[in-house]
Amino acid sequence: MTVRPGIVTDERGMATVEAAIALVSVLLVVALCVGGLAAVTMQVRCVDAAREAARLAGRGDRTNAQSAAARLAPAGARLELHDQDDLVVATVRANSAVLPMLTISAESVAAREPEAADFDRGEAAEGGEVPGGRVGAGATPDPGWGR
Repeated sequence: MTVRPGIVTDERGMATVEAAIALVSVLLVVALCVGGLAAVTMQVRCVDAAREAARLAGRGDRTNAQSAAARLAPAGARLELHDQDDLVVATVRANSAVLPMLTISAESVAAREPEAADFDRGEAAEGGEVPGGRVGAGATPDPGWGR
């Protein structure tokens, strides 16, 4: 230890302080990385929910659009459906739990099918079929699908 008038140059404990600052910095970086990954995951879920909601609402099935969005979206997300000319716009917004000042949102647009108005009123199309026909779980796709 060197002593000069009014200045103490003792370096004991400096390694501990530097290690503490480094540890806090590493923890902050890790927390931001986890928050970023959580935000990306939420964004993907919001996009999926908005896409499904817009598609179903475009077919005239707003009830299932809301339930599908609730199932796909992150917890606490909000769905807004509105019509714009011949389009249906679905917007899903969610607040990040890890990064509280961050709001994640996604918007999807689908064209309204002509039979959608009949479906909204609960009427069947000609031939007694529901417009657009529902494809349930386990349904076999059309053999020409994907060509």
